[in-house]
Amino acid sequence: MDMSLKVRVRVPATTANLGPGFDCLGMALSLYNELEFEISDAGRFDAGGTEGISQGDVPQRDALQTDTSQRGGAQRDASQRDGPQRDAPEPRNLVVRSFSECLRRLEVSAGWVRYRALKTDIPVARGLGSSAACIVAGVLAAREVAARLGGKEMSLSEAIDLATEIEGHPDNVVPAAIGGLTAAVWEGGPGDEDGGSLGPVPSSRVVYCRLAPPEELTMAALVPDFRLSTEEARSALPGSYGRADVVFNISRAALLVAAVATGDLGVLRTAVQDRVHQPYRLPLIPNASEVLAAARGAGSLAEFVSGSGPTIMALLRGDGTEFSREVLPRLARIPGGWKIYLLKPDHRGAVVWAE
Repeated sequence: MDMSLKVRVRVPATTANLGPGFDCLGMALSLYNELEFEISDAGRFDAGGTEGISQGDVPQRDALQTDTSQRGGAQRDASQRDGPQRDAPEPRNLVVRSFSECLRRLEVSAGWVRYRALKTDIPVARGLGSSAACIVAGVLAAREVAARLGGKEMSLSEAIDLATEIEGHPDNVVPAAIGGLTAAVWEGGPGDEDGGSLGPVPSSRVVYCRLAPPEELTMAALVPDFRLSTEEARSALPGSYGRADVVFNISRAALLVAAVATGDLGVLRTAVQDRVHQPYRLPLIPNASEVLAAARGAGSLAEFVSGSGPTIMALLRGDGTEFSREVLPRLARIPGGWKIYLLKPDHRGAVVWAE
């Protein structure tokens, strides 16, 4: 069966770790990328019989490639638009890789595929989940294509497993897919070889829970004009931690989840404290201490490094209007081109629709 199909995907930005929740806590934010996939000459194939996708129409240039062929080159990809780079990741097309791999596993062949970015609002390499957004978009678009063409079925949990396999950890992937604040662990994945148990290890899968953050909570993302690669941020971490630091983080992570679940925002400053990654990553972010002081001086409830940085996230009560008015002149005096995004929790996660 040959046919043509259009699929659109909208994926939210995410903030991960949330202070002490290293590699497991994440929250979806009201900032989005939206992609459109055009597929033709598609149909089922026998597993292993052919490649899942032809990439001839999708150049391998960046984590998010914008097709400008029908727009006279007027639209630029996110990496071009976001200003100077600082230790950015090597170019790689995560959308193509995830879309292709998902189609292959679902035994669907696409003879011709083109995609274009309709919206690229998530800054690249800033700690706001741009890579996870690309991966989730590719996997969920391919899952929708397979469902329309009679390919193998893939549950949402299985799609999250695949996206996490490609990304390497679930803290951004899960909230990007399902929205809200999520706690997620990759059971049987890297670093979990024995599962921490006495029994056999299941095949790799992501186990997760979702909370709805309080409606009064607003996140102020303080975003600089330079990048920080995840690879550099991870290389700054120590190889081991003492018991006191581990207990410190476990207690704060538990308090943070309880605070969100109960709406008790008054404990957030204690709940976002961390000894696992922030003390080692803050020195990689120029003027981070000044930015943190500016946020506190403007009335934030708590602050933490978003993902691996360099974005600093400030937690607020209310709509953030007064905070923004107070913090902007303070940020203007700090080198680094810091901007503010006032964001609410996204409760839907990725949305997919077909034409």
